[in-house]
Order: sequence, then structure tokens, then C-alpha cells
Amino acid sequence: MRVEFDDIVDSLDQVRDHGRYSSARCVFHSPDNHPSMLVFKDGYYRCLSCGASGGLTQLQRALNGWVPPAVSNKADWHSPLLPNDLYSQDELCNDSHDVLRRHEDPLAWYLKERGIFDRILPQYIGYYNGWYTIPMLSDKKDFLGMVARAGSHIQHTTGSRYSIPHGQRSILYIPDHVIVRDSDYLVAVYGIIDALSLRQLGIPSCTGSSGKDSLKPEMLDEYRKQIIILPDKGEEDTARKLASRLGWRGKVLVLDYPDGCKDPNDLLVKGHSQWLISQINRKRKE
Repeated sequence: MRVEFDDIVDSLDQVRDHGRYSSARCVFHSPDNHPSMLVFKDGYYRCLSCGASGGLTQLQRALNGWVPPAVSNKADWHSPLLPNDLYSQDELCNDSHDVLRRHEDPLAWYLKERGIFDRILPQYIGYYNGWYTIPMLSDKKDFLGMVARAGSHIQHTTGSRYSIPHGQRSILYIPDHVIVRDSDYLVAVYGIIDALSLRQLGIPSCTGSSGKDSLKPEMLDEYRKQIIILPDKGEEDTARKLASRLGWRGKVLVLDYPDGCKDPNDLLVKGHSQWLISQINRKRKE
């Protein structure tokens, strides 16, 4: 028997119609005081808080009293199960990118909030169970690996920000190889969202795939150009150590961050983009 969208939403609490979908309290976790489950008219649901997703038949089962198996370790449910082989990772990134493109409203709202919504298409960002998938590509578009970035609901609930496939080595992430190739400098930062933020401003950028300690000088060997290291507030010592190992190429840009800002993405979001660009250009001329 076909499960109808109207029958489902009639059984939910605090329903609001948004055109192509309705929002409501999630039936898979409690309390859901700020309704975070989205039910789409084309036949599936997704919770922006706990990550539950599936078809309307599964949702009807939950409404009739079925619950998914419990997990004993909180970490088991908030970390996405990422495949280990490159082929499956590539497929996951492609499928997730298609999902995000089809449902930018509302799935991309966090990227809009961070000022990097325009990076979805050129950097093939996707959406997977409450996480944003970012593929790592070579300058020839070969797939090298991936990172999953937690959406704000998952990050707020669990404290988890990033997930990578088990056993994946650290990879240099470059959002746009073309702009890096055509520029006489490169800005290295300590986070994927920061690297995407700089690319949003037209700045050639890179970062390590696994946090600040994953950005190694040998990853930058092929870039025989000026490398400006732009650390987050409080990460200046790490940046200086990297610069010292890069020799003539390495420069550290220590910013006097405005109030309420601690990293390049904050500067983008809070209206300090032109100031950031001017600081980078100043450092290039030193």
C-alpha cells in the first residue's frame, strides 16, 4: 500500500508547510524542541538534528511504534559511516552532491550561513545524513579522498566537527587548482571551511584534510611560490613552525582579529572580507 505524503504530515507534530516539503518534530529523537525533521513531497524525510533519513514507509513505521535499534555509544550514531575504498567514496560524494543540488532549500542553509553557498557546484559539496561531503581532487580531477563536515545541528549536539574514512592519509585540500596554478602565491589555512572561504574571495587557498597538524611541508613541495600561512587565532606557533620548514617560500600572516572573529570564515561572515584581502596583499609585498 502506497504511503501518501498528506497522511504522514497529518500524523506529525508542529507541522509547517514550506512548499516542496514540511517541517515537523522528529519522531526518531526527543526532545525536538525546535522541529528539525523535513518531509519532502517526493517521498523521503531527513532530520537535520539526529541525521535520521529514509522513505515515507519507514517514517510511517516509526509513527506506528517502530524504533531503530539503540546504540550504546553516542559516537556510533553521530559519525557517518564512510566507506574505505576510493571508488565507494567517490560514488558517495557524487550521490550526496546530487542530493544537495536538488534540495538546496533547506539542506544548504548552513553553507549559506557560513558564506560559502556558491562553493557547492564548483567544489562538488554534497549532503549526507546531516554532514556535508567535500571530495579531495587532484589538479587532473582524480579522486583522492574525502572529508565529511558536520552540519550545525550535529556539531552542537555532539561536539563532532569532521569525519574522514578510516585509514585515510592526510591529503592537501585545494578547492580550486586553476586559481592556484595561475597565481604567484598560495594561502595555507587550518580548516576546510576557511579554505573554501578564501576561495569565495578569489584567493588561492589550501589546507590539510585532518586539522592543523595534518598540513605538512612536504605536501607543498611542488608549489615553488610564496606561501602565506594564515592561522586561526591561537594557532600562530604552529604556523611559524611550518613557515620555518618552508624556507624562502614561507610567511606567517598574524592577524589582529576583530572582536568576535577567530578564523578566516568569521571574517567572511561578519563583513571583514575587504580587510582580510588587504592584509593578505600587504603580506605578499613584504
